[in-house]
Amino acid sequence: MPDSPEIWLACHGPLECNSGHHVRAIALELASRGHAVAVWVPEPSAADGELPAAVPVRTFDEVFRQPGLAPPRLIHLWTPRERMRAFLAGVTARFGAAPPHVVHLEDSETHLLARQMGLTAADVAEVRAGLRPLDVPDHLMHPLHGDRLLATAAGVTALAEPLLAGLPAGLPTAVFLPGFDPIFESPRPDAARGVRGRLGIPDETAILTYTGNVHAANVAEVRSLLIAVALVNRMGRPLRLLRTGLDFVPLAEHGVDLLRQHVVELGIVPRGDLPDLVHAADVLVQPGRVDEWNACRLPSKLPDFLVSGRPVMLPAVNLGTRLEHGREAIVLPEATAERIAAALLEWLPDRNRLAAIGTAGAGFARRTLTWSAAAGAVEDLYRRIRPGR
Repeated sequence: MPDSPEIWLACHGPLECNSGHHVRAIALELASRGHAVAVWVPEPSAADGELPAAVPVRTFDEVFRQPGLAPPRLIHLWTPRERMRAFLAGVTARFGAAPPHVVHLEDSETHLLARQMGLTAADVAEVRAGLRPLDVPDHLMHPLHGDRLLATAAGVTALAEPLLAGLPAGLPTAVFLPGFDPIFESPRPDAARGVRGRLGIPDETAILTYTGNVHAANVAEVRSLLIAVALVNRMGRPLRLLRTGLDFVPLAEHGVDLLRQHVVELGIVPRGDLPDLVHAADVLVQPGRVDEWNACRLPSKLPDFLVSGRPVMLPAVNLGTRLEHGREAIVLPEATAERIAAALLEWLPDRNRLAAIGTAGAGFARRTLTWSAAAGAVEDLYRRIRPGR
């Protein structure tokens, strides 16, 4: 294995985060196809050890500390956020020239920036035009600097077609769907019963499972799920929501205790423990409206939810437009609190229909949501950037 792999995949967070799982999976697939790959992260994590020695994991500061390091032939930056722009600047400083770079888009970065910094569309437009300064934290994209990073890219990958809007004409691009994690594919025997017993949930009480943190961009969606659970219980159908993750913003200014009375808060859970919680669910719900934000993203949990074989409920946007309602998933016009509650009251009593939907959804995931297909799209983009390799 060469000391300086030719392709660098650089992630904006540790391999434990959702983006990190994507980077890890793509790196493994590329390495299996004979590419010399290295993964770069801002900080180490326990997940680093999941990659074989043939795919080294290095931290950003090692760009300056690694002896004998040679520049990559291509560097793939996971998002155009400030942290990634700074990493590319460090690589350029180390080698005296910037290697060709590909940028990966996984969310509406402008939406995330506006939500977290309280900016209006006009504010963002002024910053993008260079009419006003803005001090952007490194976990977000600066509108002006991020656009320049994209404009100088050799190519762009994305999780959704709308993310490619506004890119320079002729720029090589590739859209791929994220794959599922195999740990969610096969339930352990009696996993559901074990979860119910451990958490003291009676058999007659239905279970939903929702995994993930609450932040400024999704707080309204998670709140709508909690409201839906409260509505279903008010209608006389016992229902509990198992939640993992942390709240980085408050779910509600008032009445949050009322919303949480039917929720089992589990906090940070090791990834290896998530499959049992997912398989314990009667239904897995992805809340959300049909809007620009959801059209430009694909929640990382959805491939894992689908391949689990449990029935999935989601809005008719992005992946929801590819799934057949009533056969592969329960697709709602919009997954708001009232629609979620009404759908749960309709579908929960019919276990046979739910089981059939879960089985068909798992089949969809195995056919469509694979990291092999995703890596194939990435590899094809690399070839278009570097013909003949």
